[in-house]
Amino acid sequence: MAQKLSLAKKAFEFLQQNPEQEFTALEIANWIFKTHPDEYPQKRVEQLRNEISWHLRPSEKRHPEIKTTEDSPRKYYFTVSTDSAEIDQAESKLNLPNTVVEFLRQRPEQKFTAREIADWIFKTYPDKCRQKLERSTVLNNETALLQRIHGQINSYRQRLQKRHPEVKTTKDHPRRYYFTVSTDSAETGQAESSEASPSSKKKEHDLYPILSAFLWSKLKIYSKRINEKLSKNSRGLGGNKWLHPDLIGMEVLSGDWKPEIKDCVKQYADKQTKLWSFEVKREITGSNVREVFFQAVSNSSWANFGYLVASKINDTAQKELRMLASLHGIGFILLNTENASKSQIIIPAKERSEIDWDTANRLAQQNPDFLERIKLIHEFYLTGRIRKTDWDISTDGN
Repeated sequence: MAQKLSLAKKAFEFLQQNPEQEFTALEIANWIFKTHPDEYPQKRVEQLRNEISWHLRPSEKRHPEIKTTEDSPRKYYFTVSTDSAEIDQAESKLNLPNTVVEFLRQRPEQKFTAREIADWIFKTYPDKCRQKLERSTVLNNETALLQRIHGQINSYRQRLQKRHPEVKTTKDHPRRYYFTVSTDSAETGQAESSEASPSSKKKEHDLYPILSAFLWSKLKIYSKRINEKLSKNSRGLGGNKWLHPDLIGMEVLSGDWKPEIKDCVKQYADKQTKLWSFEVKREITGSNVREVFFQAVSNSSWANFGYLVASKINDTAQKELRMLASLHGIGFILLNTENASKSQIIIPAKERSEIDWDTANRLAQQNPDFLERIKLIHEFYLTGRIRKTDWDISTDGN
């Protein structure tokens, strides 16, 4: 126990000796390991890093002067300033927080990553950047300084937004900053009215090829749209509501297996594929999140993986979605409509070990399009061959 306290004290003293400078737990661990090698002969740097992270965690109130950034990996720094005073102090040097706000204010509604803003600051204020580099005891070149400015912009994010609520950020990765005078509800209303208008850029059906391009380029999943208009109406009005997914996907597990292994799998009736199911929406908001989520639960729970997919989602909806996903196992994919390969799996789906063949059979009975997709999967199991022309394989989702 004494050694752990000693480690925490060394980490604190290191940060105290380098005030206002940000360090990851690994950087602190490296310094301790190099300056006190005899004290930790059996420990690896990674182990020290984990212990330092535990001692300096935000919930530990022993040293309130130790603050953390919000970027990943988390960075730690020593300061005696309040949050407001920190920003004022930063403004007196490189003027970073205020410069970020002014940069965005002069370009309303335009979105920029922290790296793009940092590049602009570096080019626009070379003298102040050089002074910052000269004052630093850890930054030894312009590349490191640029990375530090980038990280500081992200670390100031929440505090900046409290002082300047007009500064907003997107949910995609990397996060993008923008300046707007619209309220959150007004922004959502503008998005909904824009999508409802004839000039809307993307409709739900326009998202299908983007999703297919992402699934193929990043996950090597063969996907195909299911045409719900081909379904029978034998159960009466509303009898097939929330029955059909928008797309199904086949993930081939045996693609790079040796022929002998494939033959053994056939003999033992083991899995060669995993099936995916997708429900696609243009936008998810606080008002429709539960409806669209349970639609995905209803029509995608038969597969090994079920996903809800959208090109837009607001903060309220994303919080609700995470809670629902943890209960029901449905995942969430955020589509990037400008570049399919930059789409992201925000919430991974929980895998179901077995296909619900009863539900799949009902889908096949009600929708001939779904049956045709099952035939393609059946053909693969029989022959081991796939014709890409039978699937929606695309490298361009725009």
